[in-house]
Amino acid sequence: MTQSLSDVTFTPEDQKRTKRLARLVAPTLKASYRVFGRWVDENPHNIPKDGPAILAVYHASLLDPVFVALSLWSNGRLPRFMAKSSLFTGIIGRPMRALGQIPVLRDSATASDALKYARKALDAGECVVIYPQGTLTKNPELWPENFKTGAARIALESGVPIVPVAHWGTSALMPPGAKKPAFKPGNIVRISYGEPIDVTGIEPTRENLRAVTSHIEAVIARDVARLSGKPLPERYTHALELSL
Repeated sequence: MTQSLSDVTFTPEDQKRTKRLARLVAPTLKASYRVFGRWVDENPHNIPKDGPAILAVYHASLLDPVFVALSLWSNGRLPRFMAKSSLFTGIIGRPMRALGQIPVLRDSATASDALKYARKALDAGECVVIYPQGTLTKNPELWPENFKTGAARIALESGVPIVPVAHWGTSALMPPGAKKPAFKPGNIVRISYGEPIDVTGIEPTRENLRAVTSHIEAVIARDVARLSGKPLPERYTHALELSL
């Protein structure tokens, strides 16, 4: 079962309902995922305490959304994920549907439909989580790559800063292509919240959208390098030094 965009609303009543449901679901979800390991937050002070927020997240495992969601909820925010519709099925599908996340549907009238709903979520003061890759990384060394410009477009059009989010550890539990997760109770997933990227005053031109997107990708790659202990590939250097 998938969810249509018409099911997604951000009224005050809807926000109260989803928060009530989250209070019921989160403890059970947290307890059940302890069999896969635990997570450690780094720099959670970079998560806006309230009001609109955009989080651009690295994607290396189908378990990513669960750990990121639990982390954000533990830090006082109920996330609204923008995710491809296939993530709304299986092991993580039920909680994502019940908590009013934003599916990116292949049968949408246009590719911008989900972006419009994300803007509505921001207007309602929600915390919107975006995976700029649009899918799991296909890089054999798990580096982020091929980011799409959706997160940058939403940020430039709304003026809301982007919080880059890197993590490491989920791919050990369920690497890309795996059919089911591994049980590793001692595994630690580290989630790093970077400093918000301020895009105030930047026009949403094609050139600027690509530049901001490349910068987000490079910042996340830098933090993935730090978390994993691997050297940062040189290809990210120029975009990392970009002055926005």
